[in-house]
Amino acid sequence: MRITKFETVRVGELPDIIWVRVHTDTGLIGLGESFYAATTIENAVHDHFGCMLVGRDPLATERHWMDMFKLSDHAGYGGAEMRAISAIDMALWDIKGQHAGVPIYELLGGGAFEKRFVSMLQVVLTMEQVT
Repeated sequence: MRITKFETVRVGELPDIIWVRVHTDTGLIGLGESFYAATTIENAVHDHFGCMLVGRDPLATERHWMDMFKLSDHAGYGGAEMRAISAIDMALWDIKGQHAGVPIYELLGGGAFEKRFVSMLQVVLTMEQVT
């Protein structure tokens, strides 16, 4: 399996959010996202990182992260370059999960709790209160 192209998606109503789609020759498409300075991130994806990764194996996530970071380590651990790396990394992990047929959290060690609690409330609860 090889990376064939990078696509960025922006929505007019959400100008600071950018989605990155990584396409493969097998038809799998990974999705990543980032926020803030979307135009700069978009340029980094297409002009800086995308051309370096096309033709490579998308499952080599750690190697790609290191190569992208080495290419932009002059910018430090922040900035648009790091946000572009993050979006691409998410998309590559998405491809890896699809290829393996499991959710990404399983690839990262599995769930920590049997029950999952999702809420938009800003309330701090102990695990005993949730379960």
